[in-house]
Amino acid sequence: MSGKEQSDYSDFDNTWVYRGRPLAKQQRKELISSINPSVCHVHGISAEKEHEALLFNLVRIMNTGSEVSMLNGEISPPKDQPTIKEARKKIKKAADKLSAAHEMIHDFIGDETVRALLERSDGWEDISVLLPVLGRVATLLDEAANYKGNQGARRNPDWIKNFCDECNNFWKLHMPGGTSLVYQNEQESPVSEWVYHLFKELGEFTELNPKDSVLFTHAKRPNR
Repeated sequence: MSGKEQSDYSDFDNTWVYRGRPLAKQQRKELISSINPSVCHVHGISAEKEHEALLFNLVRIMNTGSEVSMLNGEISPPKDQPTIKEARKKIKKAADKLSAAHEMIHDFIGDETVRALLERSDGWEDISVLLPVLGRVATLLDEAANYKGNQGARRNPDWIKNFCDECNNFWKLHMPGGTSLVYQNEQESPVSEWVYHLFKELGEFTELNPKDSVLFTHAKRPNR
């Protein structure tokens, strides 16, 4: 081990994040003491400290969620965001509950005993204003839940390009051989094997577990 000052990255709370939160001490320890030495050993990487910093940066990159864009006038969620079907299901569930609540309140609001109880609450008179709003919100949600959208193939998450670029930059600086990522042949290049190893290891670490196709399709079409 070199004489460089060691760091557990605990002072990088605004940079090394995990799902919007700073990495916990145990997570930093796993990256530093387990994942980094293991990957370096398998792939013959001597620049362990630089590789350690790379791992933290890759975790940050992977936890940067992609934006949902429009494609040909239709909403187009990338692979790391919920599908339209999943989003519709969540919205529909909320719409149904709000609609049921609106109907229930509307039905019992004329009950004198209910009214007597409500009058004990501060601002009870606002119900006549809020009730129509509740119904309108339920209607808006129901309309959104009926959106069909584009059900075709989804694009790769935005982070995969930055992930591969950072890996290529590290390999250029610290390892011999080319940096082209090829996953079409049985005999993969050293850099391809290493990037795939990181992709799987950090995919499990972040609990994102992206499909192999995310990496493979980017490797074939790196500019897309």
